[in-house]
Amino acid sequence: MRSSRLLRLALVPAICFGLRAAVDGQNPAAGKAATRAGPGLALERPAWVGFLWRLRRSSGESPRPTLSVCGVVRSGPADRAGLRGDDLIEEIDANPLPFRSIPEALDYFARLDTTHEHVFSVRRGQESLKIRITAIEMPLERLEEWRSRRSKFVSGPL
Repeated sequence: MRSSRLLRLALVPAICFGLRAAVDGQNPAAGKAATRAGPGLALERPAWVGFLWRLRRSSGESPRPTLSVCGVVRSGPADRAGLRGDDLIEEIDANPLPFRSIPEALDYFARLDTTHEHVFSVRRGQESLKIRITAIEMPLERLEEWRSRRSKFVSGPL
């Protein structure tokens, strides 16, 4: 049961953050990502990193939101870069994760710049790592499923 749930989640690109920042130009990393399609323009194929995640909102233990990696898609960008299940993503491109919700995270990752590496600051147990991942255009076989799942959280084009 759990593995089938993770497999279904694999079709959703990692949760997005910074949609508002990308549109408003407030976050340098998000601003670069927004140039893939430009504000207000729909993407033909969103970016894809290939890992399963769960958004962990800020708490007393961690004042900022983080992403808990539930698994990685075999041979996807995250897998090739060395991201593992149970990793905790704390920053991307030296910026705290600016999203607070699943819809924001979905759109952020869909707009990632596919022309350069993104540095994911990861905690693996007691170890802190920098993992460099280059997003790719979402594979066509995952696109329709992703659109269907995204529509449960977000209305309108990306």
